[in-house]
Amino acid sequence: MNEHRGFYAIIPAIVRYDNQLNGNAKLLYGELTALANERGYCWATNQYFASLYNVSKRTIISWMKQLEKRKYIKIQVFYKPDSKIVDRRHIYILPFPTDTEFYTPSEENFITYGKNLHEGGEENFTTPGEENFTENNTLFNNTENNTKNKKNSVEPSSTMSELFEKIWQTYPKKTNKKKAREQFLKKFKTEEDLEPFKKGYKDYLAYIKLNDWYHPQELFRWIRDDRYNDEYDLSQTNKQPAYSKAPLRQEKLPNWNGMQEDVPLSPEELAELERQKQELLGGE
Repeated sequence: MNEHRGFYAIIPAIVRYDNQLNGNAKLLYGELTALANERGYCWATNQYFASLYNVSKRTIISWMKQLEKRKYIKIQVFYKPDSKIVDRRHIYILPFPTDTEFYTPSEENFITYGKNLHEGGEENFTTPGEENFTENNTLFNNTENNTKNKKNSVEPSSTMSELFEKIWQTYPKKTNKKKAREQFLKKFKTEEDLEPFKKGYKDYLAYIKLNDWYHPQELFRWIRDDRYNDEYDLSQTNKQPAYSKAPLRQEKLPNWNGMQEDVPLSPEELAELERQKQELLGGE
């Protein structure tokens, strides 16, 4: 069992039909249960959820407070030594409450998913997202520990969702995010799946930077068409695309005035001019 992690979301009836929760808070509860499968608690940041649902962090905090007030979750905040700066946050799924129960943050009241799962060192936990919290800005190098032993996984891990958000922040063309996320999670469910993507993505960003004329493809199309397998020429900076049109041929217009001056009059035309001249002068 400890070789596999569940990534399904659980929204029990008591939560689904709680009229004191809004619909999005219920969806957030389901997401929390899925993320709690790894270590028995969720450590994802408010920024992660805000990006996932395309809302503000304030909205996520509001949903969290609804769930905490109804005693569906318990939030524990850990501070840095001798300071009031938040270091990390653990969100636990509580047993279903009754009208007379009040739950304290004692460990025996927490529902722990996957008791045999390895508990990573505290230094590896992602800091919850607020202005005093630290975000890891490095791509690709922090997913290995969280994606081991997942060859038989069916659903992408929460780590892959977080990694997509970091990739999205670095991609220069931010359109169709939903489609891009769907394509990313469809193709990449584990760290092993991601291996061919890493080099291709870094090379593509470098190629875009080198070639200022190039218009990046939408990310979802780039992933869908497996463009990370392409080879990008990073040897030099190209200011013009290779397929640019050849310059148009320009021809000099003839000098019509000059041509008129150079054409001599025929004898008939000279005779007619002489006749008109004599008439004007009164001659026969």
